[in-house]
Amino acid sequence: MLIHEITLRNLLSFGPDAPSLPLRNLNVLIGPNGSGKSNLLEALGLLRAAPIHLAAPVRDGGGIRDWLWKGTPGATAVLEVIVDNPKGNQPLRHTIEFTEVAQKFELVDERIENEEPYPGKPDDAYFYYRFQRGQPVLNIVGELQRSLQREDVASDESILSQRKDPDQYPE
Repeated sequence: MLIHEITLRNLLSFGPDAPSLPLRNLNVLIGPNGSGKSNLLEALGLLRAAPIHLAAPVRDGGGIRDWLWKGTPGATAVLEVIVDNPKGNQPLRHTIEFTEVAQKFELVDERIENEEPYPGKPDDAYFYYRFQRGQPVLNIVGELQRSLQREDVASDESILSQRKDPDQYPE
């Protein structure tokens, strides 16, 4: 799946105002030591772990405090990517936000949605999964939105690793 753009905020060496990075089929990382090349690769590893075990790269990479940007106490880290949607008519935006709670990784928010709203629709892009007012919600094509119980969604795992039934959740 091709990543078109990645945004990292309050994550590793990327501060709160880090710009989005456009990506292409082939990308070459060049820069001095300490400029964030390895941290970008670690963030991609975190994204790769989402369908399996999201917190594993954080645990293996020194723990949650090492993953949160040092400049903001109590920061919420943001990893956002725009990726191809092979079954859709526009790219998808996948946003993962996490923080530290009691010295552990905790997912604050996660959204999987279209990159842009459909023409003539409200400003809100069609979503497949997101938190709405603190409540996890699945939006299944052709059906109504389905709220999930907060206690049924693990706070340290992506929804991608928790809902894997392609017959029930084809999105």
